[in-house]
Amino acid sequence: MRRSYYEVVRKIRERKIALMGCFVFGFDHDSLSTFDETVDFVLESKMDLPRYAIAVPFPGTALYKRLKAEGRITTENWSLYDGQHVVFEPKLMSPGDLLERTRKAWKKTYSYRSIVRRLAGSRTRLPISIPANLGYRFYANHLDTFYTCDWFEGRPMPKAG
Repeated sequence: MRRSYYEVVRKIRERKIALMGCFVFGFDHDSLSTFDETVDFVLESKMDLPRYAIAVPFPGTALYKRLKAEGRITTENWSLYDGQHVVFEPKLMSPGDLLERTRKAWKKTYSYRSIVRRLAGSRTRLPISIPANLGYRFYANHLDTFYTCDWFEGRPMPKAG
């Protein structure tokens, strides 16, 4: 982009549009500092409803083919290819770091303090944004229980590493 993301957010805010930001972690250029930098941006820009995911090298994509050729695919259990499980070996961190830091990003972003800070700065669509943020807060604090393809069987999310 030729513009600052902060400038883009400002222009959207001027039009009273709520922002849902979706951020993906685990690309080859991502380092351990990427998580804090992303959460800082979310908080400073007063993002209404941020989401985080782990990169997924879906079969048939260029990413999958490259990671497979490099020997970095760690499982072909397709039920884990959901954006919240690590199914490959990241370049600049361990699979455990990627999983744990993604979880921490969710929890920090959806702490009560962060919700208030973001929504007080946004003030866009609060009747929708407040309950949505409280729902995501619950989700962020229960990722192990609710974000797994086999959650209905009561089994915990598999650990990375």
